[in-house]
Amino acid sequence: MHSHASEQITLVLQGKLYFEVKDKTIGVKKGEVIAIPSNIPHAAFTKDSSVKSVDAWSLVNEKYQYKENCSWEIERLLTGCFGMKP
Repeated sequence: MHSHASEQITLVLQGKLYFEVKDKTIGVKKGEVIAIPSNIPHAAFTKDSSVKSVDAWSLVNEKYQYKENCSWEIERLLTGCFGMKP
């Protein structure tokens, strides 16, 4: 389980993704969305099949913010310089 200051919004593109939130397990399947409020402990996992999903955070999770001094070369992406340019 983990939590973060940002609200997390997850859209499942393929398969079924499970979330543990407040002692409940919630299954989110292809085409469905889950929104987890900020600072709520949660975990995500799969069962028998692979899953493709897209996460978004509001406020943007600091881990994914644009870093001014990074090049967009693949080597830089692999060393932690990633995020979207504003």
